[in-house]
Amino acid sequence: MPALAFVVLTFTFAAPPEFIIEGGLEPGDTLAKAAKQCWRDLEQSYSRITQSLATPGGGVIRIVQGALNVTEAGKGRFGRVTLRQRRVGLVDEAMLTALRHELAHQFLMSVCPQATDDRLFHEAFALATSGEIEQWTSGEYLSTPRAQALLERSKELDAPSARRALARLLVEGARDTDALPIALTRRLRMCAVGGRWAEPVSIGELSAPGAAAVGNALVILNRHSGEVLRTEGMAHVPMPFGSTLKPFVVAGAGAITPHLQPVPRRPEWLCGDDMPAMMDVGTALLRSCNGYFLDWAQGKDGASGFGTYGALLIRLGLERLPEDMSEAIGIRPTLALSPWAVAQAFRVLAAGSPEVIELLKQNAERGTLGTLKASSRLAGVATKTGTVRDSQSRPTLGWIAAVTDDLVVVRTCAGRAPRTFAGEIVKDLQVRSEGQDETRVQTFGLLSKAQIEASCDGVGVVTDGEKLTYLETGFLPLVQHVEVGSSICVGAPWLIRFPTTRESGRPYAGIFRLSPLPPPGPTQEGATKRQQRARRGSEIVFSTSRARYVAGVINSEDASIRGEARVALGAVIAHNAAQPRHGYRPLCDTTHCQVFQGTHPPLAGDDAIFEISWSPTGWLHFARGGTDPWRQSVPRILVDEILGANPIGIAIRDGRIHYSRTVVAGGNPHDEVTDIPCDLLRSRLRLPSCPEQVEVGSQEVVFFGRGQGHGVGLDVEWAKQSGLDAKAILEQAYGH
Repeated sequence: MPALAFVVLTFTFAAPPEFIIEGGLEPGDTLAKAAKQCWRDLEQSYSRITQSLATPGGGVIRIVQGALNVTEAGKGRFGRVTLRQRRVGLVDEAMLTALRHELAHQFLMSVCPQATDDRLFHEAFALATSGEIEQWTSGEYLSTPRAQALLERSKELDAPSARRALARLLVEGARDTDALPIALTRRLRMCAVGGRWAEPVSIGELSAPGAAAVGNALVILNRHSGEVLRTEGMAHVPMPFGSTLKPFVVAGAGAITPHLQPVPRRPEWLCGDDMPAMMDVGTALLRSCNGYFLDWAQGKDGASGFGTYGALLIRLGLERLPEDMSEAIGIRPTLALSPWAVAQAFRVLAAGSPEVIELLKQNAERGTLGTLKASSRLAGVATKTGTVRDSQSRPTLGWIAAVTDDLVVVRTCAGRAPRTFAGEIVKDLQVRSEGQDETRVQTFGLLSKAQIEASCDGVGVVTDGEKLTYLETGFLPLVQHVEVGSSICVGAPWLIRFPTTRESGRPYAGIFRLSPLPPPGPTQEGATKRQQRARRGSEIVFSTSRARYVAGVINSEDASIRGEARVALGAVIAHNAAQPRHGYRPLCDTTHCQVFQGTHPPLAGDDAIFEISWSPTGWLHFARGGTDPWRQSVPRILVDEILGANPIGIAIRDGRIHYSRTVVAGGNPHDEVTDIPCDLLRSRLRLPSCPEQVEVGSQEVVFFGRGQGHGVGLDVEWAKQSGLDAKAILEQAYGH
């Protein structure tokens, strides 16, 4: 089989690398010329496939004498190529093939750094572009199943058996107009748009026959955090999507949607019984009526694709925008998306076009999933079906996408129509439902908004309710995002940094929004400016799942806690997440509420946090606690600022500071007995906990105490040492 057919296009490319020949390889100028031509060929082919320039270029690649160990296949580093010259001065075809193979790896490292660790992708690309396919497929016939089995067993991709098996899959794999298999061209297009490399190329992906793979898959993700809760089967393999993306056509069109007269004589308009005289877009979407969408595309204000959602779908792996409506709605199954990508897209749709989600909630009542045994259990769940059919109109692949208040579920079934597996979607929606509800947090209230920077390693999207805006890569001021609309990082958590964080940033898996603060209320007596800011809250509100929020607070408070004590602390945090601390506004992220410094993945066993049967009320306090003694000296002037002039008789009991102070009333000084909350003194003076004793001197005041925190509610250190189960710990701490 010939190597990749190269077509010269009129692109202007970045300068190729400088090729330096070392280690006795001769003739150096011949090898350098061959390397430069190979690189140009790779650039031309990459640009033809992806319709984009192959950048960045430049750098230095050293080509040296030596033998590559088979264990290093696909593990090279940019800037160094090892070649074996069998005879000094002889550059034969075998050596040139090896050069093309190794330079293909170098090229991928340059244009697709996100795939650097994907060894199978690298080896497949190098084999397909180096001209060596024929030599590995010219012997005894190797069937696709046997090739798959050989490759699965191979530990080293450079071993002859692995090369032979991989070459067979590349020959048998589906192709479009390019000489490369579709599986590779799709991945190269992901490289070009900076798509997230969620999963490496799989053997099944390379060997998929026909126009695209079909198979069983399941993806469940959280709407709020974006966390993928479960995947099964071919979740990351692109498949034809049928009608599944019709909601994105509707959302992309905005308010311009026509009423059309059905044409029953045309098969595309056979969209159920009791057809209306005029069909609106809502009915067409629920009935998945192809005729409506095809005729809509022909009208004066015809829909032509996915609107601003098109760029999202491209970034998630769609090869290109549809040529016409028949491609957009899957009648022509020439385009494909993975179930993972479809689930991510529906998450964005739920945030950016909630009116479309509201419409899809009627699907189990009067749409494609109506009149089924499972229909009543899908009431109120937004669903969209899709069916891919063969030339005999038999289903080859069925899709159901379902969106609840908290979850997105996408299931595909090979050879089945969606109505036959609606009951399975009902079961899918019941998986891991605890802790998946939304928690909102007022974040960064102690910082200036200009100090906060955000970066998204996935697809950064902002929605203002009408259109999507896509963010540049790298760290940018977060306020620039949230002032436009809801800010979503698709496929990865946000990374947030400010002057006191690490350069890499803290992970925040969720959605940022702007929520203006109400006018400030009366200032609490004795509160510092920092405390006033903490108690007022923040305009920047962050939304995530309760499970991610709880794990984040635990990680901020005591990352080492495990076992029953962790479950007990998590139950307190989860309860407080729903309690008012700022009136009608969400919790803050400071010690005034619960310290939250970013999301954290829940640990094994954290599900028990949400399974405890107890019914507390109000805000539940907790503190690090412990019994380690401490002593801290504070300047007398700072204490006087809190307690007043000349405090005497200071005593500490029942969580309050009792003392006398001198006050002047009517020009006459007199002593006044008063008290304040101990926690006010502790927080203002930054004491480890509420003190137990105090010694007042003329210049300084010395406090003595034990443990850390305000000493109210759950003592975390005690819980860790108690040996009790979580329920008993909570009963000891709160009495219920």
